[in-house]
Amino acid sequence: MVEAGRKGTVILRDRHVEVADKAKLRPKEVCAVVGERLPFEFSVYREHLEMWQRFGVHPPKGSAKPYDTDARYCVYSEAFDYYLYTPAWGEKIVREVGTHEKYRAYFGKEPRMKKVVPLPKQAVSPTEESEPQPRSESA
Repeated sequence: MVEAGRKGTVILRDRHVEVADKAKLRPKEVCAVVGERLPFEFSVYREHLEMWQRFGVHPPKGSAKPYDTDARYCVYSEAFDYYLYTPAWGEKIVREVGTHEKYRAYFGKEPRMKKVVPLPKQAVSPTEESEPQPRSESA
């Protein structure tokens, strides 16, 4: 446009839109974040369920008072009839059960270790394949 002798001005306007439940996590996301920091498995239906119940983070599903949550760790989403968790809840979980000893003390059982995925077989170089194998001298 400049070569054609034309000039112009572009005006950019940023819009800031309010986002509901920003930085809140669903149970599966909490377990993924926590699982990255633990040397053992952390499940939504085993450990997470027991932990929010024992700490009273929110009332059971279908409660007459769904908003009765510990706001440091959990909020109720009326639009979706769902509980969402704060990053602070993930931190609390790691503090409470982050080691084998703490896990055993809290849950009264051994943690399930993460599965170790074996490394794929390494390719053999052509020179290694063509080397003769030593013969046995039993003949």
